[in-house]
Amino acid sequence: MFSFTPFESVFLTIGPLEFRYYGLMYILAFVITFLFFNQLRKNKKITLSEDDVWDMMFYGTLGLI
Repeated sequence: MFSFTPFESVFLTIGPLEFRYYGLMYILAFVITFLFFNQLRKNKKITLSEDDVWDMMFYGTLGLI
């Protein structure tokens, strides 16, 4: 009826280390979010300092873990 092909989540293997797609997506999301908030800060659309942006990224990462 339906056939399911399992998706291989590993995109890079270096020796015993395996890098998976979902880890890459987390990293990309944090980088894009940081760049977005940093650009808003530079254009004076939000009143945050650079340290505030770094603090938001740190606490977001901590909350994810």
